[in-house]
Amino acid sequence: MRQLPKPSGPFQVGSFDITTKYGEDRCLFRMYYPTKQFDSAFTEGPLWFPCHEYAAGFTNVMKIPSLSRLFGWFFSGLRIPVAWNGDLQMPKSVDKLPVVLLSHGLACNKTTCSNVCTDLASYGTLVASIEHSDKSASATYYFEEKENEVGEKIVEKKWLQYHREQQNLLESRN
Repeated sequence: MRQLPKPSGPFQVGSFDITTKYGEDRCLFRMYYPTKQFDSAFTEGPLWFPCHEYAAGFTNVMKIPSLSRLFGWFFSGLRIPVAWNGDLQMPKSVDKLPVVLLSHGLACNKTTCSNVCTDLASYGTLVASIEHSDKSASATYYFEEKENEVGEKIVEKKWLQYHREQQNLLESRN
């Protein structure tokens, strides 16, 4: 199994994703936190690029969209070394854990800084890696609730790609 480097701290790391609600104005983030010991031979962490849309987002940002399949293939199967949905492990010496909110920066996403997040969590920190839905992320998604033709509620996954601001808009804004 190919994976990112293991964190250097004394704790194993757990992780899960949270989205606050349906709709484009939702808040989506990945939590990283110290967890109980787990056997990495039996635990597969999440994929660093969970689907093609993330690879396509990066290659679009780099202005080489024709290489999205190659980029996706190269990083396919690369996993983040965490226990997905693992139990929180509070260090015995503390009552509260420090919290870090990480913003991925322009044209990245919630998995881009996974090494930093897992390393911080391995030292007893709660880390929330936010994925923005304002089109500053390389790619992100939201869920939209709709009714189908027979009146049943269905949920659709909608993708948002990075949107590069036009230079004249940037100059007038700054």
